[in-house]
Amino acid sequence: MFLPLFTFASTKRWLRRTRQLFEKLAPTDCIICGESLPSSSLRQAKRVQGPHYETVHPEVWKWSEKWSRRVLPVVLPLLFVIATIATYGLIVRDYFLFIVGIALDGGAILGINWFQKSKLKSFKTQWNKGMGMDG
Repeated sequence: MFLPLFTFASTKRWLRRTRQLFEKLAPTDCIICGESLPSSSLRQAKRVQGPHYETVHPEVWKWSEKWSRRVLPVVLPLLFVIATIATYGLIVRDYFLFIVGIALDGGAILGINWFQKSKLKSFKTQWNKGMGMDG
């Protein structure tokens, strides 16, 4: 009884702290060209900073829109289901199921993060090459 309650309380605290950190993570400079952007909260970042990406970096904007409309609605529910199954494994004391579920979720999140970072790095490299040819 103690372990599920402890897990719930710890998760709730971690989620609250993580949300507060994410609110502070909105970029102040363009991740591609480094131009200063209007400051905003993370929730408002797309609305406030989006016009820059839409006009100056349309390929990044299109990729971001495609990602958020096609990939995230499939991946996020899947990750939620895996996390729910892992939590169930913890509740019924099937620790192997719990460990495998958490490992799958963690691996998927790290994989998605790596893919997004490499894609943005590719856009930045293309931008810098384009600027070198123009100047």
